[in-house]
Amino acid sequence: MKAFPSELGAEVEQAVRLLMPSRYAPVDGFDVSVWGHRLRIPYRIYEDPPTPGMLDDLGEVARVVLDCLLTRHHSGHVRQRHAERVISVDADWVVPFAVTLVGEYVIEIVDVVRAGLAELDIPGTRQRQRYGRFAADNLDFMTLTRQRAVSYWSCYYRWRFPEFNHYPGAQVLASLSSAATDYV
Repeated sequence: MKAFPSELGAEVEQAVRLLMPSRYAPVDGFDVSVWGHRLRIPYRIYEDPPTPGMLDDLGEVARVVLDCLLTRHHSGHVRQRHAERVISVDADWVVPFAVTLVGEYVIEIVDVVRAGLAELDIPGTRQRQRYGRFAADNLDFMTLTRQRAVSYWSCYYRWRFPEFNHYPGAQVLASLSSAATDYV
């Protein structure tokens, strides 16, 4: 799987082995760069999550890999549960899984990302550095994420947030854009 740096190969294999097979293939992904690594993140996966007992022998990194993959699950409930776990992880390869959630149509997921990226606007924080560099290195991906956020806001949330800049996804995107300026 090309969604993670190659040095995580063993952990990725452990995590993927626990996903229950699906009759549906993953929906094509998107390419991003994470500190020079080209990664291909799946857009949607359809495998069922493992049962809690199956996680007993899984190491910490393999669990985070699994959580990242499940942020791409077809069920919004599954995505949200795993987004809550992933958003606080201190690892560069987690960032694309968190950022892509800003372009989701489920506002509860966008709210999880917004709350989890509370240090994004604080200069010098590790979070601002990590996410800012990712945003600066992936301008096309950030543009696409913004387009998705605008589209979902316009379709589902314009009545609740009459101005896009008040929409939680727009606020995260503005913070990401600001953090990216540290690297331009």
